[in-house]
Amino acid sequence: MTAVSPDAPSALVTAAQLGGRTAKIRKLLSSADQQQRRRLLSHTSFWEVSKVWETTPLGAAVANQHAEDVHVLAQAACSRCQAAFFCDRLVMAAAALPYVSSTKLYLHYEGYPNYTYILHGTADDQRTAGELRRLFVEAYNARFGADQALDAAALRELQSPLVGPFMERARDSEARKHLRDAACIYEEVLKVVPQHKEALVRLARLWLRVGRWQRALEVADRAAAAHAQDFAMHELRGDVLMAAGRPEDALTAYDRAVAVGREAADPSLREADLQVAMVRALHAMGGAYRDAAASVVTGLLEREPAHASALAAYAGMAVERGMASDAVHVLLSLLVQRPDDTAIRLQLAQCLREEHAAELLDAELPGGREAHAALAFLATAVKDYGAVLTTVALLRRALAMKPQSASYALNLMHALELELAYNEALEVAAAFCRSTKLMLGGGVEMDGHGPPSWPESAAERSERVASGAGASTSAAAVLRRPESAGRRKDEVDYGPEQLDTLALVFTAAKLLFVGGALGRCARLATLVEPARHASRRPLHQTLVRNEAAYFGCVAQLLGRAHAPPPAPAPGLDEQPLYLLGDSHCLSGAWHQVRLRGRRRLLAPLLVTGCKVWHLRDAGVFYPKHAWLRTIAALPDGAQVVFMLGEIDCREGLLLAVDKLKYDTMEHAMAVLIGLYVRVLLGLIAQRGFEVFVHPVPPVLDETRHVVQPFNSALQQEIEAAGKRPEAQGHLHWLKLADELLTPDGRHIKSHLQLDGTHMAPAFVEFLSAALARLPDTATRQPQEASQM
Repeated sequence: MTAVSPDAPSALVTAAQLGGRTAKIRKLLSSADQQQRRRLLSHTSFWEVSKVWETTPLGAAVANQHAEDVHVLAQAACSRCQAAFFCDRLVMAAAALPYVSSTKLYLHYEGYPNYTYILHGTADDQRTAGELRRLFVEAYNARFGADQALDAAALRELQSPLVGPFMERARDSEARKHLRDAACIYEEVLKVVPQHKEALVRLARLWLRVGRWQRALEVADRAAAAHAQDFAMHELRGDVLMAAGRPEDALTAYDRAVAVGREAADPSLREADLQVAMVRALHAMGGAYRDAAASVVTGLLEREPAHASALAAYAGMAVERGMASDAVHVLLSLLVQRPDDTAIRLQLAQCLREEHAAELLDAELPGGREAHAALAFLATAVKDYGAVLTTVALLRRALAMKPQSASYALNLMHALELELAYNEALEVAAAFCRSTKLMLGGGVEMDGHGPPSWPESAAERSERVASGAGASTSAAAVLRRPESAGRRKDEVDYGPEQLDTLALVFTAAKLLFVGGALGRCARLATLVEPARHASRRPLHQTLVRNEAAYFGCVAQLLGRAHAPPPAPAPGLDEQPLYLLGDSHCLSGAWHQVRLRGRRRLLAPLLVTGCKVWHLRDAGVFYPKHAWLRTIAALPDGAQVVFMLGEIDCREGLLLAVDKLKYDTMEHAMAVLIGLYVRVLLGLIAQRGFEVFVHPVPPVLDETRHVVQPFNSALQQEIEAAGKRPEAQGHLHWLKLADELLTPDGRHIKSHLQLDGTHMAPAFVEFLSAALARLPDTATRQPQEASQM
């Protein structure tokens, strides 16, 4: 037997030449233990196993009389073909009959013309899968001549029976958003079959999806070169070039795709789709090309008025030319057809971000009392992309049409919270509770006669925030508990409306707490607590889990062990120290610290669900809107403790690496920290803030391995940035991360544990000590705070 390179498609090499690992693989493949063989296929390197299959003699399978082995070995020669010039399948019927010394293999080509090739295997047969593939191609070409010839090189993917299962696993990983796993598998397949079309396309699209344009372009170039007669490969390359900001080159690629498709008379050619792609490229080129783009898309819509992509492109151009009503009309019709299309939702939200943009919808939405569902759906569709004012307007109209809807009231409260309109949100909750009769568990029921006494007045709240005065201790009277409420009640299976009602009350409690009405919040929490405990299903397993989690946190923070001081003590500075962050800022709310010898009240600025990543320039998700509103409401020169990054460490960073946005966790952290520092320096330059950066709370055991290196890197960058001239001496790192943990750094200190997610208010002692250690700077007098 002549040995050749193991990288050759039909290499004939011995086990010794492939190495001891290959010998072990081959031994396992010949084992009668099917489970053991499956385990091998699941865990062994795809490239190693494929070489073994390529070089395993047919006789080895026949001699052991393993039908499964013979079947798979035959598939190595003829399982599937995806060459550029044909997409038909080669299928095989194999029979390994026990007690006979030979096996027939039927290799059948389903293309045109059909052809079946019969092979006989024996126990001493030394032909390998690579040889069987070549034999089939030679026989086929000899039979049908050059006009119908198959290319053996194009059938390389047939060399391994693992291509199909591996591709299936990769597709499954991609569907479950395990993109790193999917990419690794596609790359393994391409090591064995460099021209595998599906692997090339999927890998390029995957890199495109995560914004790695250079990686995507490398793969797209390979696909276009390997399958030059397939228009879709040139279309793919154009898509990547467009995303990479090279519209001229993209236009050339799209033009090539049209030419190839026409020349091949490919029935799958979607010429109209490619024309829309060209329109987008022309538009991106700017100048006179934009007029050409408008002309092309107009002509296309005259021929195909319902073409969705053309309509979306037209809508974008209409907005630029001041034709917002036309754009909204088109986008609403598209949204009806494709309600889950995120690109359409984003485009529509961009049209509806202004204060009176909802008026554009008046002529488009259905009238009558039953239009509330359409209004609520549209409000939800645009909220995620920052059109919060329009969301508020739409939900107000929907709730007016159906005032008994807890869902509409709850969603309106959340939208008003993003606008920092806490009083209005509480008024919505009070109005709903007054108008609705609904029994909850634990003996709690809505009292339709209670006064709307939740919201404190805007003047009262503004005065309290500015002065640091204590919260009102008057209780809410909208809910009542019957006298029987103290007795044990049966558990309740809450329905959707009841869950939304609970969530509405939970949200009211959160807003009362953040707004400083601690007495009212405590009273409301006491009234609602029995209803929360009455749920048969744990509320964290329902659709209102976020509201329930906030309420649980607030209820604990108001407990005897953690409650803030009931009233301001003498000597408290009139200016609060703002504590801005995600839900972790609640733990320190309304407690007191010392800063440069002055006692300061920690006034919370909650930006629900905010990640550092949301703050990038391109961010449109609604926490960015809440962040902008919060920053705008602060007085110039404010002193602010920033407490962000925990959600990034808990899910954002891990997902970003798993989804291939970054190659390593270190790279992801560096990008995120760089963004955080730029945002904070911008606030110092533009608003004159003095910024104190709190470490990410290391609460969760599961994410501490991310939080600790993140805090170390963040400290290094904050301290370095604080020395820059643009920091003006107003950027400080608070050194308390290590003090929050046990000496071995493995756990958070026991007295700092609250609910498993947040720190107990006892952390404020470490915060106060860290603030006290900071050097003194020039005293600045913040301007009067704007109403929040």
